[in-house]
Amino acid sequence: MESLKTTHGQLAKSMAPASDRELLMELNRLWALTSHKRQSAPEMDITLEAYIEKLRAYPRDAVLETLREAPDRSQWWPTWKELQDRIGQKCKRRIFLVEALERKIDEFNGKTNIVGRYRRMQHCSEARNESSDRLAAAYGYDGAGS
Repeated sequence: MESLKTTHGQLAKSMAPASDRELLMELNRLWALTSHKRQSAPEMDITLEAYIEKLRAYPRDAVLETLREAPDRSQWWPTWKELQDRIGQKCKRRIFLVEALERKIDEFNGKTNIVGRYRRMQHCSEARNESSDRLAAAYGYDGAGS
């Protein structure tokens, strides 16, 4: 049980977000390296603030790596959805591991986590949808019938 808690603690530390200062520096760097629409200073502040607010929900290493890779992936300033998808891919296994450890710790403590069970079912459903979408794309199925 102690080893589970220790491992969970270490994984939880790896989920810590980047500081606002780090995020601002990386977003400014990204802005300098990509093409984007012209914005006034107040609009730019709102844009950066919105991105920082969203990026705080993700692990530091995944966020910084994604922001640093973005100019090499596209010449354009990325949409939030593009960043979210890339960061999500980088953290998917870690999130599953943290949730699995939390389930085991709850089992040892005699707790049943209904919300966690629902989240797992939702993840499985999303994974199935993602897999079926990839298969459909690979075989050229467009959903309009055979």
